[in-house]
Amino acid sequence: MNQGRLFGWTLLALVVLSLALVPPGEAREGEDELGPVFHEMNPGSFLVFPLFDIREGYATQIRITNLNRSASARVQFNFICPGTREDNFCDALDRHESLTPYETFVLNVADYNPPCEEGYVVAFVENGNHEAIAFDHLIGSYHIAFDGSREAAPAIAIQSLQDEGTNLGEDGELDFGTGDYKSLPSHLFTDFQAVQNGAGSELILLTLDAIAGGHNPIASVDIRFWNEREDPFSTSWQFVCWTRVPLERIDFNFFADNLGSDYGAIALWPEPKCPVAGGCPPLEEFNPTILGAIDEFGSSARARTKRNLFHDKVPKGTVFFPR
Repeated sequence: MNQGRLFGWTLLALVVLSLALVPPGEAREGEDELGPVFHEMNPGSFLVFPLFDIREGYATQIRITNLNRSASARVQFNFICPGTREDNFCDALDRHESLTPYETFVLNVADYNPPCEEGYVVAFVENGNHEAIAFDHLIGSYHIAFDGSREAAPAIAIQSLQDEGTNLGEDGELDFGTGDYKSLPSHLFTDFQAVQNGAGSELILLTLDAIAGGHNPIASVDIRFWNEREDPFSTSWQFVCWTRVPLERIDFNFFADNLGSDYGAIALWPEPKCPVAGGCPPLEEFNPTILGAIDEFGSSARARTKRNLFHDKVPKGTVFFPR
């Protein structure tokens, strides 16, 4: 079968699979209670940049544009660090900038001195009191420079559920799904390059169920993947707030010899887990929401491509706690 046709059918099968993975009654109930899932290619009020990297030899530039022709936008940036399974603390930094109509603001992450070398960035429109507001006019992108080359991907834009200018958030909590912003997806998808001869892929995942600058539960993610013959494999991964991990660290079957092909397809979704062993109940299970990207690389340091993960339209709600 033609490889392009194979992947077309495989991705279609994954979308169908994502709906099957959620019990039908639960999916219908979620759609009734939650607002629609965001459209990442439309301007939004809340932007997610899945990666910044300012390790030695790397530089990250964040670009954000205000597409409103007549109104300025005040924007809060949160730089969020990964936590560890030892302390679960996700350090963070917040900064505030203003954009005039049609202005593109360029932010060099290293100039802001975030408390870690890698992590993710969110940006949302706020008023003069640092309260989030609805303002669906922002687009953005993130650019990683290294070894004389550069890779880039668009920001993930999330639209508000409220009329423009409406104050969002209650007690500093930003709600996705019912009050402030559109819902997030239940499942993520991508194709991937298997690991061989110095080439491979890195998975970048984050959760917006984060308390920026606070302690956070461990996020658990179920992973299913397929080779070009659609043979299935399954595994899982855990992280705190953010992770960047080579596929072969997740599972040896991501090696091409074990996978049985050079490329494959992957589906990811959160698995509810108790934040404290034996503590549920009375504690509630942590059922995170995830977003992310994949970074494919070849044997040459310059042969890299980055893209955000595809997602389904089964709505999932969450709350983000900004810095």
